Amino acid sequence: YGSLDEATAAAAGEAATRLDAVEGAWKEAKRAAPGVRKAIKISQDLEGAKLLADIGVLTQEAADHRAAFLEQPVFRVAESLDAGFEAYALVDTMHAALADLEAKVRVKEDLAAVFERTDAMAQAKETVDACRRELVGIKHLWDLSHTVDASVAQWKSQRWAEVDVAAIEAEAKRFLKQLRGHDPAVRAFA
Repeated sequence: YGSLDEATAAAAGEAATRLDAVEGAWKEAKRAAPGVRKAIKISQDLEGAKLLADIGVLTQEAADHRAAFLEQPVFRVAESLDAGFEAYALVDTMHAALADLEAKVRVKEDLAAVFERTDAMAQAKETVDACRRELVGIKHLWDLSHTVDASVAQWKSQRWAEVDVAAIEAEAKRFLKQLRGHDPAVRAFA
């Protein structure tokens, strides 16, 4: 057992030496911190100003994207997109473009957090988040539209003797309940 005690004591001594070295390095870093802050302040301010300019460009890009986004035909039922199938393709395209913009916003958000300028990202983030909410909502609305169209087509194909008016009425009420369950902003597109 003697060699085990000696090994334990040697390991404890080595750990204490390492801790002393880390403590010394920490004290040295704390001592040097004000000088380092002063030395990088100009560079940090320049990068912060550049970041704010980039955020301004991104905010404008997000606003332009939103304006074009809301002009898409998926937001207008009167466009008579082919039973929603064209709408689904367009929603996929819109999703891809929005995902790219969301990625840009995330990158700038991370940089803004580093430079403590997160408030500058608020407008771009809100714009992109609104686009995402509306895209999800309009996709759900097109899903409901497709389901209603399929049910109506099925009802039309029934013979008069097979028509179950109570079932049709119950399904129509279910569709209305689903529509009312959507966000009011999304229902406005219907």
